[in-house]
Amino acid sequence: MVKKIVVLREKGSDGINNASELRKDSIHTSAGQTVHQICRQEYCNKNIIIRDLKRKNEDAPTTGLNLRSRESPFRFSEHCIFCGRPATCSDKKRDSGIFPVRTADFQLSIERACSQRGDSWAQIVHSRIEFAQDLHALDAIYH
Repeated sequence: MVKKIVVLREKGSDGINNASELRKDSIHTSAGQTVHQICRQEYCNKNIIIRDLKRKNEDAPTTGLNLRSRESPFRFSEHCIFCGRPATCSDKKRDSGIFPVRTADFQLSIERACSQRGDSWAQIVHSRIEFAQDLHALDAIYH
């Protein structure tokens, strides 16, 4: 399954930015950027936002301490390297929409794109892959 990529217009960009505020995320978009159509729809869906906020509140620690042990660990073989959400499937076939990283050049191109982009999302993606010597050896996936 190939995800359709769309170019954001002002209204679409505003929708993502509003959803980001509701979710208390640090994502900021502008007109002209490209996104997966289905990812944008899911990210901006009010019902999904409400569900995610409820889960976040349920998972919130009762104490004021921010401990790494309370965070769910990021696993390259189970989470998308771009969005960080679980991207598991019983089999990683091409039609499942989950793709394995296959080359070292892919990692280098991601690092270059993050440097060029320079926004908060790029920093998050770069921080995920920064200490990975070889994404292919770690069975990293993306969707």
